[in-house]
Amino acid sequence: MAELAGQGGARGAGVALGAILGHVLATAIAVLGGEFAGRYISEKTIAYVGGVLFLVFAVATALGYI
Repeated sequence: MAELAGQGGARGAGVALGAILGHVLATAIAVLGGEFAGRYISEKTIAYVGGVLFLVFAVATALGYI
């Protein structure tokens, strides 16, 4: 956060406020999206999909694709 504020010059507070508000918005979208998905997809399925995606990204990173 300090690095972002430093890049903003005299408007460091505005940069910090924008970063905080952006984080709040992203978190709210994630929570609402998770609640919506939880109604239609079981927790077990979400865990399996998350695990598979983790492994896919790990292999892609190890091979240099990402």
